[in-house]
Amino acid sequence: MNSKIKIAMALLAAALLYAVILIWTNAGQHGGQSTISYSQFLQQVEAGRVAEVKISAGNSGADGARVRLKDGTTAQTVLPADYSVALAAMQQRMVNVEIQDAGVNSMSLALNAIPFLILLAFWILMMRNRQWLGGR
Repeated sequence: MNSKIKIAMALLAAALLYAVILIWTNAGQHGGQSTISYSQFLQQVEAGRVAEVKISAGNSGADGARVRLKDGTTAQTVLPADYSVALAAMQQRMVNVEIQDAGVNSMSLALNAIPFLILLAFWILMMRNRQWLGGR
């Protein structure tokens, strides 16, 4: 096998390894959190068990929220487009609410770009391989 082909294959393998590591670390960030329904979340708020809520406001209508209970456990839930009832209940129970813009973050951008970068690397590899073998 030509040394240039070996280098291209090594670069492709490195890109795949990088993609696997990114996906694994991103999945590990949310792996320890349980998921609760919106109604369960409202029940927890009404019972006074919720200490803090971090809402990731986006453009999709429904917003994700990370919930930290007073006993230290964390959970995730999805809030509907109009969650004014939940906000009123949280305000009444003195829950710390943080609303974050769920805009583009570097991790999601990298994760979304990985398949295209792998396809691009594969395409370049095939084009270069074709030239090395004497094709047009």
